[in-house]
Amino acid sequence: MNDFLEEYGARFDATKRITDFGDRRAELSAAQAGAILVDQRHRDRLELSGSDAASFLNRLLTFAVHEIDVGAGCRPFMLDSRGRILLAFECLRVDDDRFIVDAIAGHGEAVSSRIDMFHFGEDFAIADISDKTAMMSVAGPKAADILESLSLPQPGERWSHAATPLGGAPVRVIRSGRIAAPTFDIWTSRSHFETTWRLIVEAGATPAGEHAIEALRLQGGTPAYPSEFGEHSTPLDAGGIDGLTDGKGCYPGQEVIERTIAMGRPALSLVAVQSEADVSEGSRVTLDEKDIGSVTSGALLGDGNWIGLALIKTRYKDTESWRAGSSPLTPRMTES
Repeated sequence: MNDFLEEYGARFDATKRITDFGDRRAELSAAQAGAILVDQRHRDRLELSGSDAASFLNRLLTFAVHEIDVGAGCRPFMLDSRGRILLAFECLRVDDDRFIVDAIAGHGEAVSSRIDMFHFGEDFAIADISDKTAMMSVAGPKAADILESLSLPQPGERWSHAATPLGGAPVRVIRSGRIAAPTFDIWTSRSHFETTWRLIVEAGATPAGEHAIEALRLQGGTPAYPSEFGEHSTPLDAGGIDGLTDGKGCYPGQEVIERTIAMGRPALSLVAVQSEADVSEGSRVTLDEKDIGSVTSGALLGDGNWIGLALIKTRYKDTESWRAGSSPLTPRMTES
């Protein structure tokens, strides 16, 4: 498949992820005004199944998984006793007793092993289906038009999904919640990847790499694992309240979360920032030489400006400017 994508101009990094297709400026332009097509084969995909799957997952996760309808989904968390994030992934219900999980590359093993630690007598099984499936994303303001031209469904709610044929083979179309701009994940079999890719490009999508889709994510100010979500933050710190079901009890870290909600003031806040300089991830954010947080994600746009996200102490979130090293940072309105 990499040889196939090289025919479109794909350039790979050391981990075999596509950085770009040779023209980052054109890809950024397509992401902002049209639609891009991004290879997501590197992400981990799991199947969770069994008659006890819904109730078992519900006991561990921050979202009321047992209440999710078939054809819907969520982005739940598994927390430690301090309310910090151990796991973050997308969970889709495909039938009463079966869920599929989408996680960043390398995170599937952690999801599988941590959940399995609590598995004793339940009718529940975990299977890695990454090598049987492939995934790509269509993203940008014209993404829905691309799908419509191919007679594909365009699910409206985040993480809702539908199975449908494309090019003589079944695919699953998912409304992604990872990006504020319209984004649809297409799951297909490995053997059907090339046909699916070709049909979507012929429909008008521009092949693009990680740089373009990351810039699109940051323009909308959408947090992601492990940059914003992780053991350094709680869901409330990092803008993950949509991964919590209000009033749900009996999950690890629940008391910390409920107490923080009652107080109305998490320790950290996620802010969207911009700078005229390229600021690296992990840069410390300061105000009057006081350390108040760190940059979690960043991307350089085609106009030479830099946009990013930072986790800072909540009491400083309404300040008009900060610094990251020698670079001034200013708050930025997102497009979400």
